[in-house]
Amino acid sequence: MNKRMSRRVAGFTIAEVLVCLAIFALILTAVATAFSAAGNNYNQNRDMSDAMNMARLALTRMTTEMRSAKAIADDDPAGQCSVITSDSEDIVFRYNSGDKKLYLDKDGSSYTLCEKVESLTFTPHTDIHGNVKSVEMSITVKPGSTSQTMSAAVVLRKMV
Repeated sequence: MNKRMSRRVAGFTIAEVLVCLAIFALILTAVATAFSAAGNNYNQNRDMSDAMNMARLALTRMTTEMRSAKAIADDDPAGQCSVITSDSEDIVFRYNSGDKKLYLDKDGSSYTLCEKVESLTFTPHTDIHGNVKSVEMSITVKPGSTSQTMSAAVVLRKMV
């Protein structure tokens, strides 16, 4: 009978297996939480980057059109800027606070230049004759909980 008692069976007890499984579950939970946070951070950064790129492109389009414009109105309502282009075409840059978009109105059609716009301001500066000589503009985009503001200024070239 002593031979049977001294014989030891190789393997893990049920208690050891349960402890290992509990530790493994804790480690997996921590790793999953880290991956989830990294994924959320990536999505927020991507959304902000996309919104900033759209705002940058919209500012580039507006500054290009205004820089070579024949005339710019100085009496437009807030969030709007009317431009007579070098081709004598009437275009309007217009912010709609209802759908948070910046539009370009041209030839009777509206084109979306930027989405997720929180605010847009145009500040025209006139010369002594009342003609607009420069325009400052500022656009704020807010794709999530964070907002970013970009600004630009344009001096008309008045190429004749």
